[in-house]
Amino acid sequence: DDINVFYSQWSCYLEQHTVRVIPLLLNDKSREDRYGYALKLTGLPFGTTGKELTELLKRSGAKSVVIPRNPKNYNLLKYAMVYFPNEDVLTEAASLELKIKGSVLFWLNLDEKLVTRAAPLNILPKITTKNNKLNPNT
Repeated sequence: DDINVFYSQWSCYLEQHTVRVIPLLLNDKSREDRYGYALKLTGLPFGTTGKELTELLKRSGAKSVVIPRNPKNYNLLKYAMVYFPNEDVLTEAASLELKIKGSVLFWLNLDEKLVTRAAPLNILPKITTKNNKLNPNT
């Protein structure tokens, strides 16, 4: 019965970090829905934890926050994948202006590359809505 909580709660803490939890008996549609609405949150200061981001995003409607690790040294990367329950919540969250530890954070679509060097402003990706869908470079 302890697993029942994870049908509505999509992640949990492992010390200061977050891990996604998907019950084995979750149906295919619900499983797909957990991956269907996501954004990348970039600009994280070094050492930012999933727990810190989850607290920052509490009012955004995010269901899960995952900060990937560098496969070579296992350090946390400077971006997170943030998963939402539906498109409306995702669109609303994409309009939030966020800061953590003095750093401004930026939303990107999952398939957009993280810009790590200075680039002219006219080539940086933008998140806009068109027909209630997020579209890069519009």
